[in-house]
Amino acid sequence: MTQEMFPEISAATDALEKRISITETEIAQMKEAITSKKKLVKGWRKAIAAVRPERAGKKGDAV
Repeated sequence: MTQEMFPEISAATDALEKRISITETEIAQMKEAITSKKKLVKGWRKAIAAVRPERAGKKGDAV
């Protein structure tokens, strides 16, 4: 049994599907940015460890 869908509901559903797609793309981009920043932080920690090895392992220090 097939039900008819009101045009307003169809338009709203299409708009929501489009927004979901855009949001999923944004999430993927944010994940890539976070990964890049984690690599950057890891490099900074290595640089600090080279200069001050006694503080290299402390991740919870406030800046």
